[in-house]
Amino acid sequence: MTRRITREQKEIKRSYGDLLFKIIIASTILVLLGIIFYTVIYPGTQTSALRNVRRWAHVNNLLDSINEYSVDNNGNPLPVIDEKLRMLGYAESGCDVLCGMAEETEKTMPECLNLATYLSGRYIRDIPYDPSKGDNQKTFYAVKRNAKGRVTVKACVAEKGENIYAMR
Repeated sequence: MTRRITREQKEIKRSYGDLLFKIIIASTILVLLGIIFYTVIYPGTQTSALRNVRRWAHVNNLLDSINEYSVDNNGNPLPVIDEKLRMLGYAESGCDVLCGMAEETEKTMPECLNLATYLSGRYIRDIPYDPSKGDNQKTFYAVKRNAKGRVTVKACVAEKGENIYAMR
């Protein structure tokens, strides 16, 4: 009792297989076009988020290195950090920028603060600078110490409304 498959039945099975193959190919092409379209239309959303992640890492690395300096010097903080918010860098002027977001915004002092002489090499390889605006002259990271001796490090030009800072 073997059933014979007719030529028409073979053609129908083959056409279903071809149809399924064509649907898979078309779906794959549509998904790829959607990914390309999204990347072209909204490139800044991903890159600004990645830059903010780098800013968080830089702020924490700076704060860690400042704390390590203090521990190595019997709890004495860096003598150049005071209660005035100062941008880090080598520039002697032009460092006064608004730093922070919304109610946390604060203006830095006109002269930059060079922490490289205290920290570079031993506590941190190099003083980091902002991924979008910073350089060695003006890092767009700022530091200050409050009346209780707690040190705050801020990223001055965070994106997407994020307020990036750390305090210890």
